[in-house]
Amino acid sequence: MKKLITILICITMIIALAACSNNGVSDDYGSFTIGKTYSYDGNYYAVSNENDTMIVVTVYSSDDIEIFSFEPCRRMDYWGICWENDSYNIWVQSGDLGVLCYRMSDEVWILDYDAVRPDYIISRYDSWLLEDGNGQPASLETNTTNNDTASYETTAVATESIQIPDYSVGMLDVSLSFDELLVTYMDLYGIDSDEMARDLSIYPEYVSPDSRFVYAEDYQAFLEEPQPDPIIITLPEYEYHITRTLSLDYFHITEYENDYWAEMCFRSHIDTMIYRGTILDSSSTENGYIFALDDSNPNLVTFYASYYVENYIIHYSIHLGNTNVELYNRYLDRCNELGLPTCDQITD
Repeated sequence: MKKLITILICITMIIALAACSNNGVSDDYGSFTIGKTYSYDGNYYAVSNENDTMIVVTVYSSDDIEIFSFEPCRRMDYWGICWENDSYNIWVQSGDLGVLCYRMSDEVWILDYDAVRPDYIISRYDSWLLEDGNGQPASLETNTTNNDTASYETTAVATESIQIPDYSVGMLDVSLSFDELLVTYMDLYGIDSDEMARDLSIYPEYVSPDSRFVYAEDYQAFLEEPQPDPIIITLPEYEYHITRTLSLDYFHITEYENDYWAEMCFRSHIDTMIYRGTILDSSSTENGYIFALDDSNPNLVTFYASYYVENYIIHYSIHLGNTNVELYNRYLDRCNELGLPTCDQITD
């Protein structure tokens, strides 16, 4: 199932030094950290790791015994965790889900939608708008300065201005349906249609013998399955409007019920990279594609490409390095076969 959850934009995690329960506010994550962090009394600590698509938060006792794990969000959206100062509740910050509380009960951390975030826990958005060092965000006034940028100015004594780019979104001008794409790659990967149909009659996922071709015919069937205990998965709304998915090596294609939900996914990709990485000049959101780099960890730079085609999204990500040249060349081959634009800044 984990292979089938849409792989959108994968964010590289870096090591943070301080526990966020000390209420320190970092420039990047507010009170939150993506590193190892201890509870207020040191009885527990939590670490964040990533699987194929999701962030896994694991809680350990002070003597390094694993207590509990949960999956709060996709790794592309992850902006850290933070303990409360007087309890074992953990707050998770996500680029698309916001700030959510996982309440501890009998050493099990459960999502609590009704929890009220303490004032001393500052989100990334709050930290951009602090009027002073007391952890209170300033009030906002919004003024649209032109068609390209909206300016958000605080009314605090020390006024700061945050420029959030406005962008238009359009579809990529490629006439290729999801069905046509599926048939094309069944032929290219040598998939036996009868064998695939037989497997899909038993289970709504087909995986080729070499695992390079993975097709989910009924994605919603996986969302309806009971989640394994103690893993808890929270997904954004558009994930519940996925119909089919197809994974080819590092290419991931996600079909939605209609182009509205495909656009919502594409916009999520753009928003995430505005805050988490660098959108490259070769991108053209109005023409349905973006290229981005996450260089938060200089030792592990990740390249992302996302394409908005009809009612589906094509996404690609890879860690850049000499060992991945062959994988990047496969990406160029797929783009050439489908008529997708590529990023000269990376290829050169």
